[in-house]
Amino acid sequence: PSATLGEIRWNDGLRMKRMSVTPVAALARGCRNARHMGRLPCAPSSLHAVSSASAVPARTVHGHAVGHAAASARLRAPRLDGVWSTHEHAASELQELTSALKPAGVEPPSELHVPVEEQLNLNGLYEALMRPIATTSQRDSRLAFMGAVDTSPAAFWQQRERNLATCTLLIRCLGVQRKPEEASAAFDEMEASGIIGSHRTFAALMDAFAISGRVEEAEGVLKAMARRRITAEAPIWTSLMRAHLAAGDGAQACVRVLDRARRAGVVEDAPLHTMLLCAHLQQHEQDKAWDVFHDMRKRNIQPDAVTFSALLLACAHRDQFEQAEGVLMDMQLSGVAPTLVTHNAFILAAAARCKALSDLPKGRRMWLKKLSVDTSPASALEKAQRQVGAIVEGGFEPDEYTYLALLRACAGAADVAAAQRTLTRMLDSELRPSPRHFHQLLVACCRAQQLRHSSEQEEALRVALSVVPSLDALGLSLDRITIELIIASHACANRVTRSLELLEALFSKAGLPQSEGAFRTLLQMSERIHRPQLARRLLDLMEAAALQPTEEQRALPDKIDRWFATPKSVHPPLRKLAYSPLRAGFIKPTLPPKSAARWTVLPGQQSERRRERKRLRAQKHQATLAAGRASISSSGM
Repeated sequence: PSATLGEIRWNDGLRMKRMSVTPVAALARGCRNARHMGRLPCAPSSLHAVSSASAVPARTVHGHAVGHAAASARLRAPRLDGVWSTHEHAASELQELTSALKPAGVEPPSELHVPVEEQLNLNGLYEALMRPIATTSQRDSRLAFMGAVDTSPAAFWQQRERNLATCTLLIRCLGVQRKPEEASAAFDEMEASGIIGSHRTFAALMDAFAISGRVEEAEGVLKAMARRRITAEAPIWTSLMRAHLAAGDGAQACVRVLDRARRAGVVEDAPLHTMLLCAHLQQHEQDKAWDVFHDMRKRNIQPDAVTFSALLLACAHRDQFEQAEGVLMDMQLSGVAPTLVTHNAFILAAAARCKALSDLPKGRRMWLKKLSVDTSPASALEKAQRQVGAIVEGGFEPDEYTYLALLRACAGAADVAAAQRTLTRMLDSELRPSPRHFHQLLVACCRAQQLRHSSEQEEALRVALSVVPSLDALGLSLDRITIELIIASHACANRVTRSLELLEALFSKAGLPQSEGAFRTLLQMSERIHRPQLARRLLDLMEAAALQPTEEQRALPDKIDRWFATPKSVHPPLRKLAYSPLRAGFIKPTLPPKSAARWTVLPGQQSERRRERKRLRAQKHQATLAAGRASISSSGM
């Protein structure tokens, strides 16, 4: 029997198994399984080359005639038990590896023949297989690297040779650092030194102008490429679209750029259409964005992960969660691997659905329940949490934007406990929360005062008050938005005294002036609970804080007084339609004038009338009880 590492032939003459050196995953799996079963020694220093004497030409090393691979192994292999580990040690390892990878019921070959070109690759192969796989660089990491490069001539050219690649890198770094003038000067200096720019160099210069919104300079780059007869490919036109967007020209300018690219015969790609799609999304033109996506499919252009992520964000803006699920399914069927941005966009779509379901009016909620529609925001929140698990399964680690999107879902569902668990999970993953994460927690506390049971409202207020010491423990400053949300959580619960205390204490602790947003929230509370005296007091505090109230806010106390002076009918609502036998048809019922006058009261008198009716009912009830006791006593006598 004979066998090679490239192709193993067994005794029956049939090709039972084939193993190539190039796909290292199978070899690594075999080494790992064999070592776990005790067949291979644990973590050898190297897999040494093995060869037969007839297959390898001989040469002399240290006075001995050995083969090329054996000589290389002898020079590099470590000493084991005082002798050189060459042929015997490596042969046993390869024999055990072959036995571990053989099919069930087949005898392994008795002798292995390794080609010469594969012998040199075996040295250090085990360490290469056991070494962690290097992760591919992401776009954010590349941009962060180029943004941190020292682009001063003395530092940049200190350890770099001046050539086309390094000059292109310098131009791209200057573009990322938003230095278009210096990037143009670096390009001119490169041309003066005799280095001719390539398409990649012009693309770097175009990106430098595009990031800063220099449309005229970007058009100049296109003209320079035309003079040198360099064909502008799709990335150049994509950068021109980016320049128009950065300059604020809108989506129509991007449409004109796409028409120019088509007239020039450019081979269109996914980033070119994705840029136009994002331009429509910036102007809240979701329908036109979907038209761009459908046009891509008609032209047989495969969308990439950025395209699907943009569509998911469009679904999040319009609360189209079912469509977002369809986009994610379409992405999987198209064979496009989702990125971390894709997962975050889907969680944002789930957060929009949580908020929409929580804000449903009571009548519409009952109507949807009759149609067997799940109106519980907990279901959308559960899908958002499952998507975080899909991020981990996909080999990513949730970042701060992932947790921020998940906190928005918790805030939309008014689930304070889930928001607390999300922040705890974020801290456990050694990610530092920002004030924006605590803002979403406070939004959940505010919404809990309106949407949750009264038993959960006080707990939500305690959570809101615990944000300040949490920020101090993390070393984060107490900002204006945080203070306004803490006050808003108490104002939503109609806690007048505590809200006024927090207005004075929190701003003085943070060393910030009192803001208009805090007073706006408190004035809305005074209107909601009909307190004209509180509204006048808040207006005085605004003037003391050098804040100018609006005309609507100044008129708020008088508006509340007029509300008290306006009569109001407290009669129970009548039916919209009722059948009248006298009229032999349906009529709209109305109250008689005397009944309407009897049920019409001033808002301030409504509580008095209610107390009066309660007192009369109590008197009637006591009289009935007294009459019953009297009848019982008379019957007993």
